[in-house]
Amino acid sequence: MQPQPIEPIPPVPPVPPAQPVPVSGDRKGLAIASLVLGIVSLCASIFWFCGGPIAIVGVILGILGLKSTGRTMALIGIILSAIGIILAIVIAILGAVSGPFWQRIYQQMLQMQQTLGAPTP
Repeated sequence: MQPQPIEPIPPVPPVPPAQPVPVSGDRKGLAIASLVLGIVSLCASIFWFCGGPIAIVGVILGILGLKSTGRTMALIGIILSAIGIILAIVIAILGAVSGPFWQRIYQQMLQMQQTLGAPTP
């Protein structure tokens, strides 16, 4: 038996360059971000200087995410962020109002320590 002649492999046609995938107009990521920031703003509203800005960003992202398939998440994010803003404002007001009260308590404690002869901090 004689070996069969090997035929050359035909050249491979060039591959066209990859086309970018078109981005859909869905903004579900914004709705999810709004929901997450709304939850975080509720926890962070104890510190008004953290909770307030986080909640504001949550409201903005929620409004932008309302036109997505995650409309419900965006709406809940807006509601939670609004509650976070209200809590941050209330806590800031309570902190401003109660500051002098706690300062008076501290001063009275220092006076009591001085009258009892206890060392002051």
